[in-house]
Amino acid sequence: MEDELKKIMDNLDLEQSEKLLGEEMEFKIDKKVLKRIKKSVFKKAEIRRKFWDAKKISLLSAAAVLILIFNSIGFDRVSATIKNIFSFIPNYGIVEEENADAVNFILDEERIAENDDVIIKLIAVFAKNNELTATVTIENKNHADDKIKELENAPQGMNVKLIANDVENKADSYSSSGGGAKAVGYFRFSATTAIELDYKIVFEDYDLSIDFKLKEAESFEDLSQIGPTGVNNNISITAVPEFKENLLKINLYPMNKSEYNIYSYFAETYSENKGYKGKDMHLETDSGVKKYILPESFGSANGEFSFEIEPSDKKFVLKIPFITVQKNEYKDIKLRIPEKGEILDCDYEIEFEDSIVKITELKRTEEPLEYGGLEMKFEYINKSEKFVIKDFTPIRINAFGKFLGGGGWSEYDDDSILKIFNYQLEKGEDEFLYLRFQNPIYYLFGEYSLSFER
Repeated sequence: MEDELKKIMDNLDLEQSEKLLGEEMEFKIDKKVLKRIKKSVFKKAEIRRKFWDAKKISLLSAAAVLILIFNSIGFDRVSATIKNIFSFIPNYGIVEEENADAVNFILDEERIAENDDVIIKLIAVFAKNNELTATVTIENKNHADDKIKELENAPQGMNVKLIANDVENKADSYSSSGGGAKAVGYFRFSATTAIELDYKIVFEDYDLSIDFKLKEAESFEDLSQIGPTGVNNNISITAVPEFKENLLKINLYPMNKSEYNIYSYFAETYSENKGYKGKDMHLETDSGVKKYILPESFGSANGEFSFEIEPSDKKFVLKIPFITVQKNEYKDIKLRIPEKGEILDCDYEIEFEDSIVKITELKRTEEPLEYGGLEMKFEYINKSEKFVIKDFTPIRINAFGKFLGGGGWSEYDDDSILKIFNYQLEKGEDEFLYLRFQNPIYYLFGEYSLSFER
């Protein structure tokens, strides 16, 4: 990439170069980046300052800026990140800032509160512009899930409030994942954000509270300064390892500039955990290949995985052969319902942007439940070698596209690809079933190879 940029710059005449460096090209860079640019400029040119006039120095500086930017973040989406820096918020994510003077605040340290029933850990806080997001884990000591269900279902954020500067703030919004004995909750508040303030988050349902303070988040010029980073398909993944005796915990932090939502980093197989074509995320160590251990609470922040390692292991490579992504799109279809016992060969097609779903067979079944089901068999056409469709969601609608209730049973092959869906029919559905196929999920290929040492 650097050689290509050099050729481009070498082929520009003075007038063209001046246009490249017009006023609209100007942008601020911090002192650290400026020092790197100056050092790179004079090293690459092998010059002494006194032999170069200001115009030639500025032209060469522009070339060095472009080379440093492309080397740092790759060719994809350069225009979107040319001015940006990164803030790292542990257990939350990586925040990209266009303004180098932007200040983000994070939790000063993890805090814990507990009683006879539960353990609550405040594991992350991200605060900016008088908005504060808190991430907590809630573990039920008695393994009864009554109050964990309250976390998942309560419309007002499980009666959680934030006290900042003696002002009480109810949660503006919240979400959760997990359940049963352990869950993760994410709460967003509108509140004054400043380092000097004392904060308290109160969990009224559990009669517990946690005091905490904020500190300024560290900023980075390059994702690789946070941890080993790989980029594929406009999605970067940064791994942050943490060693605890014979256990290695890795949190994965994505920066997603693609049109897809990241769904998973691993195979999510439905047949003996074989992975896609026998491939899945794994860790290569001095003592051999290690299989990942999933977190206790599924969907916990930033993709947390653990690996059992040996004391002698010093060098590590995390291999992610693919990720699964979801596309927000849908197509509606009207299907004829065969007579009981009839098998209908058909050629229905549902075309998504990246794939085509072909319904090759329809069959009226006695199951599930009282009115039987419509069994659909699928084949697929993938429009790019980068993608393999693995799943989507069928939802019943009426003839006007209004959502209706319902569901069914899925069957997958050895690569966790949906092959059969049996949709539950309702009373009066004898001729046609209207369905919306939405949110296709794909294997997105492009291996991430993230190396680090202990």
